[in-house]
Amino acid sequence: MALLLSVDVEASGPAPLHGDLISFAAVVIEEGLGRSFSSGNMRPECEHYWPEAYNAIGMTREEHLAAPRSIREGILAFTDWLDSLRDSKYTMVSDNPGFDFQWMNFELLNHTGQQLLGFSARRIGDVWSGLRKRPMETVSWRRYRVTPHDHDPLNDAMGNAEAWLEMWRQHG
Repeated sequence: MALLLSVDVEASGPAPLHGDLISFAAVVIEEGLGRSFSSGNMRPECEHYWPEAYNAIGMTREEHLAAPRSIREGILAFTDWLDSLRDSKYTMVSDNPGFDFQWMNFELLNHTGQQLLGFSARRIGDVWSGLRKRPMETVSWRRYRVTPHDHDPLNDAMGNAEAWLEMWRQHG
């Protein structure tokens, strides 16, 4: 059996090596949404960053430098959490997998040597537009988020998981 994981990432740049992973979170998409992981803020490892990335999430470079754990510690804690789920396959879903998946895949490969989330991810807006048979309707699903979208990755992943469950309720 495969588990769907709603994953959200915050980063200090547009892509790995052009910034650092700041924090990430995952929620198992299942009734009750009781299984989740949050990395908390992690220290940067490279000197590159985009100030506008920090502005978008309300953080400063200095706050990022003072984060309590390393990216490696966050990734290894996530790996332990995945192991605790006792599953062998995960499918990542995200509001923007082009961004979120690249960061997760890069850091998982960098710190574990494995692609623990597979080779791709699902974009919630594309699934929604397919279910509705409206190819250009890719954002109206967001109205089903209950948890506010505030750039805290756990809140964002939770809201996306809530919307995904509502999509299932509506479309079987």
